[in-house]
Amino acid sequence: MSEKISEIGPGRVVILLPTNEVFAEELNVWQYTQTTEEREKLFANIDANLQEKLGDLLSDNIQIMRWDDYLQQAEADQEIGYTRAGIAKMQNRSYSPSERQELAVDICNYFTQFGITLAPTEEVADGQIRYYGMYAGEGIASKGNQIGDRKMVWVNFEEGTVPTSQLQGADGELAIVTPASPNDITKYYQWKRRRIQRGLK
Repeated sequence: MSEKISEIGPGRVVILLPTNEVFAEELNVWQYTQTTEEREKLFANIDANLQEKLGDLLSDNIQIMRWDDYLQQAEADQEIGYTRAGIAKMQNRSYSPSERQELAVDICNYFTQFGITLAPTEEVADGQIRYYGMYAGEGIASKGNQIGDRKMVWVNFEEGTVPTSQLQGADGELAIVTPASPNDITKYYQWKRRRIQRGLK
């Protein structure tokens, strides 16, 4: 992938670790059971494990970096500002009652697979909109395929709601490449679900 990117000019692959998901206490996206210190430690362990597993693959052209650090290095705005803007943008969209109900039911069904029961309330729908707003904030940050002083392209391995929300944040002015097949992405989420289920036992 790094070689392909180099064909269109000097570039590098940066694997971004989503600090906007892990440190969003002020934004009411979700409630954390761990303290900030515990999450910082977990995040550092994830970083270290990735560094170890990727080993010799890492170089000046292939790096692992926290999202907040990447924004700072690119001389962009702070992460929380983008996330707030993304949440506001998604909240300002017009949702029909059926769309709000669908949002609430979808997230309730997601948690059901882990033995967690939620009622599809208006509060749950609001939480899901804020969650999508977090990814819309990434789109705002990268609108026009530029973050701060850097040109970029998202390489996506997530399910559809993530790139969709990024595109909405960027008003469609964003290139997102998804090199994995839908089947491979589904298999990843199935593996992820099994890992979470084992952790909850």
